[in-house]
Amino acid sequence: MSALLAGLFAAALGVAGLGFIYGALHWRENPGRVRFWALAALAASAAGVWETWLVISGAYDGAPHLVGLFNGALLALGPCLWLQARAAAGLSTPRLVQAAQFLPFLAHGVLLALFVWPLEADQKRALAALSLSTTQRADWVGAAKLLHLTLYAGLIVATARQGLTRMRARLSRFDAAELYWIAGFALALGITALALLIASTAAPARNAALLNTAGSLVLAVLAVAIAARSLRAPTPPALSPAPRYARSGLDAERLAVFARRIEQTMARDRLHADPELTLDRLAAAVRLTPQQVSQALNQALGHSFYSYVNGRRVEAAKALLQRSDLTVLDAAMEAGFATKATFNKAFKAATGLTPTQYRTERG
Repeated sequence: MSALLAGLFAAALGVAGLGFIYGALHWRENPGRVRFWALAALAASAAGVWETWLVISGAYDGAPHLVGLFNGALLALGPCLWLQARAAAGLSTPRLVQAAQFLPFLAHGVLLALFVWPLEADQKRALAALSLSTTQRADWVGAAKLLHLTLYAGLIVATARQGLTRMRARLSRFDAAELYWIAGFALALGITALALLIASTAAPARNAALLNTAGSLVLAVLAVAIAARSLRAPTPPALSPAPRYARSGLDAERLAVFARRIEQTMARDRLHADPELTLDRLAAAVRLTPQQVSQALNQALGHSFYSYVNGRRVEAAKALLQRSDLTVLDAAMEAGFATKATFNKAFKAATGLTPTQYRTERG
């Protein structure tokens, strides 16, 4: 192995290891499911990089008993990242469903225990050399692992979208950046795994070692990035499924009545000023069910809960910027926004102006 490759592998292992150590040391600060699965993903990433390094460096020649020991890491990586994404999106996952995700990983381990680990040392060395062979053959086991990871990358992107939909339906404040970040890197992970899958099956005899090395490093970097990003993420609230309206039995007239009640209560009690306002809290304030409030907002007013509440906050902030001497930040806090960044984004989307520009033009 060249000095450059050795350095790249050392860096990948170092980042994964430092991320794992950091997460473990700060476990008490945020011991939620997001961090747990992030740490598990970091461990799987490190194991996958270590396995590839053992193969291409020739380390198996001196330690053949290690053959296959970390070979199933890629089958654990996808489930760990998916469960991390579900936790970050506030989606609960039954324990039985969680366990089922690791059945391929466990089956792979059983097969190794039965057919690989009992082999003699020379047989194990020959088996390790096959992964770098230039004979005309496809590595179907490796292809299956890449396909498995590609499918999980798609599930992660879908999970992020599902989480955003549910958050907009029930929360007036949430950090969408976390889910966008996870979805973006998961998409890159899936594209990389799919490209390697195509390359390895279309031309198995060409640059086998290069594909093995480069692919392992790229996948490791992306997986470490996804996992490490969530080590300090706050614990998201658990979210129930998005409301369904098909069988509610509410007609347009009834929904209009509910919408007026919501508007009147919001104006009278200034509920938008509560940065932690949720759909359940609003429903309790107007003496309706969360499903009735959500349906009234969507079908009578044309807004999700998130966009409706933040729209009212923008209107309140506009009045404060015009009629008071409050700073932009104070006006944002007074209107119910939790952060200035969220306020600036919502304000610009609604008015086409920054808060400072709006005050200059309308003040």
